[in-house]
Amino acid sequence: VTGGSRGIGLMIAQGFVSAGANVYLTSRDAKACQSAAETILGQTKCGSQRDLVGDVHHGPSNVSSREGCKALAEEVSKVFGGRLHVLVNNAGTSWGENLERESGRANWGW
Repeated sequence: VTGGSRGIGLMIAQGFVSAGANVYLTSRDAKACQSAAETILGQTKCGSQRDLVGDVHHGPSNVSSREGCKALAEEVSKVFGGRLHVLVNNAGTSWGENLERESGRANWGW
């Protein structure tokens, strides 16, 4: 889950883990990733249903560039043995440009 350290991304990661999925959450801030993972694990490791809950992996990444995306893909591939079932692309940023303008930044400059 990119952008998984807070807000909607964190809620998505929590939902997947509580449903039994193993999740890799990421954002640009390593401490925020660790804190989010600890929060999720703290919420899900309680109770009698622990065996039905997934696990959380985390690490920082910057998916604003092609290189950052490739690095994240390589890391996730290592963590999950080359298998990925769901990608939640939740990371986002705004540079304050009007939607009508076509500067190329909307396409990440690729």
